[in-house]
Amino acid sequence: MTVFTIGYEGLDIEAFMALLAKHGIETVVDVRETPLSRKPGFSKKALASVLNLSGLEYVHMVDLGCPKPVRDRYRRDGNWRRYTDGFQKHIETQRAAIAELSRLASSSNCALLCYEADFNVCHRSMVANAVRDYCGADVEHIKTADARTTRPAGRQLVLAQGGGHKTMEKKDTFQNDLDHIYAAYSHCASCIPKEELFTDGRSVQIGSTMFNKPSQALSMRVELGWAFFTRMDACLETLAHELNVQSRGTGILEYLEKKECPLSDHQKQGLSVYREIRNTLHHGDGNVDYLRNKSRNLKIGPNGEPHLLEEHMKMFYELFKMVGNCLTSLSWTD
Repeated sequence: MTVFTIGYEGLDIEAFMALLAKHGIETVVDVRETPLSRKPGFSKKALASVLNLSGLEYVHMVDLGCPKPVRDRYRRDGNWRRYTDGFQKHIETQRAAIAELSRLASSSNCALLCYEADFNVCHRSMVANAVRDYCGADVEHIKTADARTTRPAGRQLVLAQGGGHKTMEKKDTFQNDLDHIYAAYSHCASCIPKEELFTDGRSVQIGSTMFNKPSQALSMRVELGWAFFTRMDACLETLAHELNVQSRGTGILEYLEKKECPLSDHQKQGLSVYREIRNTLHHGDGNVDYLRNKSRNLKIGPNGEPHLLEEHMKMFYELFKMVGNCLTSLSWTD
């Protein structure tokens, strides 16, 4: 029996899932006391959704997280020895949680999840060692260095002679990354049951996830859309940056119009919707009234959040491909 550990520092959700698959992980045990993250896909609810839709289990063991006083003291003094002493005292009081984790590891291939890439400076290594001492399990720390240096490929462009070659290299990288992200989104979205399946108050089970009502499936679909929209948005902004386009994502429409790039009314409206969604996502100041009145079938949640469903994600996928072609063409001629 082997207990694995993994840190998601430097990983996107696609690279993280690929590492889990490579090591045959069946259950991710989250040992963060507070499982929240600014990285798309790694907060508790979003991560559990992606894992469940891929056939993996998600378990949060809050008792095995590092207590806040210990973390706060380490932020102040940076003394790793005091940190490990403090956490060791805590974990010695969590024998029931270690026993539960040991039982889980005996029946499922488990990976303990925290943030840090280096297990030597993360409390998950001490949790794994406690399981080893309790039941004799082997411990293996999944190395993320290779994944972090190979994804996304856009950061690793081959700089051959000639600006045209470099521009085409960037375009190909962008298209490949965008295709990869949209394919991953489409796979996950296809696993969420449609509203018409909930007939006569019947629950629907997909893999290990039980959906008791349509609103539960809708909530998961909306979270999934936000997570993957963020990845597609980052992909487009990376391309713009690498092509030295000064306007960031919110100004791409203005940039293309200034360059007299031929855009249809439908494409202009799509870029305007993209701008307001992006403002909502990053700054919380998007024009919700514009989104409500102008965007195609885009519903707005009670807190002003747009519901990005399959039809919208397909629209943005096609829109981003068009923008990528325009940006690279303009870079070629500049």
